[in-house]
Parts: sequence; C-alpha cells; structure tokens
Amino acid sequence: IVSLFLCFFISWASGWLVRPLKELARQIQQLTPDQKNQQIYLPENSSIELEIIADAMNMYLRKNERFIERERDFINMASHELRTPLSVIDGVVKLSLDDNSLSGSTKNRLFRIQDAIGNVNEMITLLLVLAKDPARVQESSELIFLDKVLTEISNEYAFFAADKNVSILLAEMPPVEIFAPLQMVKCALGNLLRNALEHSHGGNIFITLEQDSTITIKNRNNQLTLQEVSELYSRLARKKGRNGGGLGLDLIGRLCTHCNWQLVFTPDVETITFSITFSRSSIN
Repeated sequence: IVSLFLCFFISWASGWLVRPLKELARQIQQLTPDQKNQQIYLPENSSIELEIIADAMNMYLRKNERFIERERDFINMASHELRTPLSVIDGVVKLSLDDNSLSGSTKNRLFRIQDAIGNVNEMITLLLVLAKDPARVQESSELIFLDKVLTEISNEYAFFAADKNVSILLAEMPPVEIFAPLQMVKCALGNLLRNALEHSHGGNIFITLEQDSTITIKNRNNQLTLQEVSELYSRLARKKGRNGGGLGLDLIGRLCTHCNWQLVFTPDVETITFSITFSRSSIN
C-alpha cells in the first residue's frame, strides 16, 4: 500500500511540477514572427526559475520586434530614395524617344533602358510589399478577374516573345475572380512569364487558367540540362532563387508566401512548368 501511495504521489507531483513548463512551452509555440506586442504570461504563483525564463523570452521578443521595425524602416527609406533617380532617368528617356532624328538602333537602346527601369520599379514595389505586414498588404486588395489580367500580361510580352521567335498560347480560360493586390498579381505573373521567355528560343509557351484560380505556364526547355534543371528546382525549394532577368524566383517565392499563394515548379528535361495558385479571399 505504501509503495502504491508513493507511486501515486510521485506521479501527481511530477505532473504538478511539469504543468507550468508545458504551459510555457505552449505559449512559445504560439508565437509568430510578424505579430506585434507578444508576451509570455505566467500565473502569480510561478516559481522564480520560470519567471527568469519568461523575462528573458519577453526581452528577446521586444528586441526582435525593434529589429524587424528597423529593417522595415530601412527598406522603406531605401526604396523611396531609389525612386527619385529612376523617375529622372525615365523622364529623360521619354523625352529622348520623342526626338525623330534618332536612329532605330539608338531608340532600341533607349527602349531597353526603359524596360530596365520598369524592372527596377517592380523590384522596389515588391520590396516595399515584403517589408509590410501581410495584414497591411490586404488593405490594397481588390476584386480581380484573373482571365483579363492574364490576357493583358500576355499582350504586354507579345513583342518580346516575337523578338525571340516564341508564341504565347493562351488556352480557353474560364472567368475566375479573386480578391488580392492587383499590382502584386501582375508582378508575379509577369515575372514568371519573363522567366519562361528567357529560357525559350523558338517554340511555344502554353498558359492555362483553372477554375480553382491556378495558372500554369509551360515552355519547352531549350537551354537547361538535366543537372541545371535539378539545381534550379533545389534553389527554388530552398528559396535561394537564381540569377537572371526579372525579379528572380526567390523574390517571387517570397511574394507568394507573403500573400498566401502557392508556387509550384515541376522540373523536366523537355519542359519547364510553373504553377501558381492564388487564394480567392484575403491574405493570412
């Protein structure tokens, strides 16, 4: 009887001692990186050991919050400062293009400069979005018709595709509506299409839109070997991206994660396929 009583008492005492630790661990697991004013709470009768741990954790949370705010302020400041010289360059290019005395080759160089300015502006906009809380990004969401946006983007890149002897083929698209930031949707789709064009030298790029708001961009692989395709897939999986035109797959991947969209890359020796599924409602 005494042995049974001792076993019962030890079991009860262990549970009573471990219960505050379990509660502390539960609160730590519920912490999220982007949420402000987070804090660990303990009952008044907690032990001094738990109070020391909770105080250290709360101090770390405050330091982390200040660090995130400094990073966001820096990105905001740097992004806004970069827009001023870009606006000046863009204005000079537009004035130069109005000069009828320019040769065709000179105008082509100016168009390339203008295209580069557009790419940098897209990157700045994306950095500003990634520096914001997802909840703040949701404030700029609006009702978007994906089929119409996809048609507009395809028409914008038609000239670039024709220059590379590539045809952009749109399958018959159903009317699909989502609620999302329009500029970010165009940024993601435009840069995925740009990446597809950069890896194409002749042939077709096939684009489909499904009713579940999934867009698939598939092009024939004319450049990458099996090893390079495998490396590209690995970099995307690790979100390290790759060098090249456009914003790079790492930033597009970060954008999709930030906006609660799903980006999938299907590696193949003959084709390169990207699929992006947009959430129909708000951003998490």
